[in-house]
Amino acid sequence: MRISRIHVRPRKGDDHTARSLALLRAGALNALDDGAQVAIQLEYPATGEIVEVKENKRYEPARIAKLERAIGGITRGEFPAQPENPKACLRCPFWMVCPA
Repeated sequence: MRISRIHVRPRKGDDHTARSLALLRAGALNALDDGAQVAIQLEYPATGEIVEVKENKRYEPARIAKLERAIGGITRGEFPAQPENPKACLRCPFWMVCPA
């Protein structure tokens, strides 16, 4: 199976590390028969680039686990503020109601 994600903006160096790509790969592998292969590519029409996103068995399981923890928290109704960067709070639209 080949999954293509089209970006209308210019390419960024870390596009291939998006958590959503790990989730797409895991979901596709889960839906397909054992032994099936999933290829993900990022397309940038503005430049004509197509970048293959290789499976990274070192990082993708951790990205999936982080998403599973987030979904579990949402299911339980837990929404603690955990900004990756404390300065992000200054630009957050929810700063007035946030418990952080």
